[in-house]
Amino acid sequence: MQYTEELYRSRALRFYDGNKELWLNLIGVREGMKVLEVGCGSGIFCHRIKTFCRTHGHRIDLDTGHIEYAKKKSKELGIDCTFINADATALPFPDNSFDLCYSYTVIDFCDPNLFISEQKRVLKSGGTLTVLNIHGGGINSQMWKPEDADEEKALFDKLWSEAGKNKLSDIKKYPLSLRDYPINLEKAGLKEIKMDVLAVAPYNPDNSNIFETLISLINRKYDQRIEKYQSGEKLWDFSAGITFAAGGKK
Repeated sequence: MQYTEELYRSRALRFYDGNKELWLNLIGVREGMKVLEVGCGSGIFCHRIKTFCRTHGHRIDLDTGHIEYAKKKSKELGIDCTFINADATALPFPDNSFDLCYSYTVIDFCDPNLFISEQKRVLKSGGTLTVLNIHGGGINSQMWKPEDADEEKALFDKLWSEAGKNKLSDIKKYPLSLRDYPINLEKAGLKEIKMDVLAVAPYNPDNSNIFETLISLINRKYDQRIEKYQSGEKLWDFSAGITFAAGGKK
């Protein structure tokens, strides 16, 4: 789980000026659209879209902390965005209200049938529904734990075992396979179903919310890698996340 500000920063590093057209096309945003973002989190997608494209509409999230942060950030940036605390499975909008409804990494936390049917309800005839998620990017201990039997590995093992006891570790209650997305959209009565993907290679900043000793060990490891780069040693470090979009029209 990411804190609100950390969520904002990490997503800002994925959706930026250099790849804006790719993201806008994946989401399905066009000039002048009335847009509903379902599960807006910290508000970064609204800020990016409003910077790159003239739209209007609403952004909702069930988390009041996210909404307050998004409002505050919008004021700081001077961007006009409307954020509302609301439930994705009981949207507080009348039928036929929006040209586009989209979400990013939200459907896993809701009953997918209610999630899709509510957005279809508030879409105008011919409107677009886009569900974005991350494929193969789920965090697991094998991705980032050190393999050597040293102090850093021991601390990671301890941290990971404690994390599993937190009830938030089980928050993802509605996991879907890739093939479930178009099937659920079609079952809801949407037309012109399509799937698309976007590969993003982000820079991941240090996470400041872990043990001080562990931070020191990680920083030391990265310092050593920088020294190797500077000495001319080739290290083929690369990381990429695959964002996919399942969409259809009402």
